[in-house]
Amino acid sequence: MQIELKNIKVNLTFSQETTMFDADIYVDGVKIGYAENGGQGGCTSYSAIGKQQVKTLRQAEAFCESLPKEIYEGIELDSNLEGYIDDLVDQFVNKREEKRFSNKLKKDLTKFVCYAKSNKVDGCKEYNTIRFTNYRSLEEIFSTPRLKEKVETMMSELKAEGFNILNTNLPV
Repeated sequence: MQIELKNIKVNLTFSQETTMFDADIYVDGVKIGYAENGGQGGCTSYSAIGKQQVKTLRQAEAFCESLPKEIYEGIELDSNLEGYIDDLVDQFVNKREEKRFSNKLKKDLTKFVCYAKSNKVDGCKEYNTIRFTNYRSLEEIFSTPRLKEKVETMMSELKAEGFNILNTNLPV
């Protein structure tokens, strides 16, 4: 049985204890219901869109209950449709946030010298930048001999402190 969420709308700004969202539930490619969480710490609720879909929703519940128990913060929990839906929402949010971070890093790599404790661009969760406000690109920064020397010195100091330069596009 394939259970998936589509038309997911997440609002992290107003999420407090749990993730605020609403979504359509699909089973084996057919829309059968809706799911939502108000983001206030309550349970995720779901329902079928009609009497015909109630049977499929019950089958989805039974399927999820047959899955192995989950361990959350050291506590073993029975699997259920609510938890399955929450996991799908978490995966959606994580994927979206990783994409946003990746896009921001790619953009910053063209403008700034980026450095981090991690030595890989992929898997890097946070980084810092060397910025020069009056310059729009690395080429412009490195075309000025005085700035080029200053940036190279800064990069050497960062490397000595254990940081890794993430850029592979430096015109050095």
